[in-house]
Amino acid sequence: MPGIGALRDSDLRETFERAAVSSAGARSEIAASVANHLVDSAREQGILSALTSDGAVVVSALRDAFHEVGAQASFQGVNTLVVQLPDGPSISTDIGSFRSGVEGATPEQVNQHASAFAHAALEQFAQATRNNQAVSTPASGRLRVRLYPASAFPEGVVEQLLAREIAPGLWQTVVIDRPESLQPVSRVTHEQSGRPDAEVFTEAVASALEEPVEASEHELSGARIVHLGAQHPYVGAHAHALDRFVGEAPHGVLVAFPVPQVILAHPLGQGHPIAGMDHLGQLAQRFADDAEKPISPQLYWWHPGSRGRAQGEPLDLRPVGMTLDHETRSVTLHTSDDEFASLVDSLARQG
Repeated sequence: MPGIGALRDSDLRETFERAAVSSAGARSEIAASVANHLVDSAREQGILSALTSDGAVVVSALRDAFHEVGAQASFQGVNTLVVQLPDGPSISTDIGSFRSGVEGATPEQVNQHASAFAHAALEQFAQATRNNQAVSTPASGRLRVRLYPASAFPEGVVEQLLAREIAPGLWQTVVIDRPESLQPVSRVTHEQSGRPDAEVFTEAVASALEEPVEASEHELSGARIVHLGAQHPYVGAHAHALDRFVGEAPHGVLVAFPVPQVILAHPLGQGHPIAGMDHLGQLAQRFADDAEKPISPQLYWWHPGSRGRAQGEPLDLRPVGMTLDHETRSVTLHTSDDEFASLVDSLARQG
């Protein structure tokens, strides 16, 4: 039906064949039956309501309003508006709430609401297109990954972002780094780009790894401690390339991400593991205490299986910790990972 939509197809072939061999009286009854069928179908789809005077006003107002802003509007069914953007794609939007909002309004009021709706819709479409281009074609290398603690987000927000939990309470989030701002990528925007999660994470990690960091080494109580630092907040991405800084680490690495600008690392097997954990934990706590927006002083075991993983894959980070009682010279290991507990016990016996 012009401007509204199409009635659902019905297979009337048998009906027409029967009518062709029927008497004039029978054909009249068949025609009436077909007409009733079409009316019922139109009623079920809501098309009849759109043909009322109020419905016609809404259709006309929306078409004229989008025409005024340079777009073409058509209808697929009663509440689905298809907008052909200027020099762009066609986008569908639901106008059910718009219809409800103008119910009982005068034609002049409907026209005013339609004009405001068209301008707002076009701006939203344009913004979505700009966001999609920023995600799908980041030629300037603006995509990065940044670490956030779960506490950085209000309840329910992190699920709306392109983010993944790489360890309990530790989220790796894709952001768009612009000169004037840093903006997390929303999952809606990402899904509209049509790119797989892994592809975007791969690119964002690679871009973050291009950011320079300064590495320094220290020996504390015989344990090797590596400090990676920079002014930018993307240092955490360098955990994907930890081998560059710690060299061979067949037992894995103890790491901490106390603030976005720092990684602390202790390659297990290069010094006593208890001394390494003790000093690493103290350093991480100091960084976190001094920062306005820390991540966490939590220690993680960077499992050897993280080595060689594709940049689009999350690392294998396992939370660990310990309590050292200097008076009784006793150590309590805090981990639910039997593999790590056995490793620390073995390395401790080796001295």
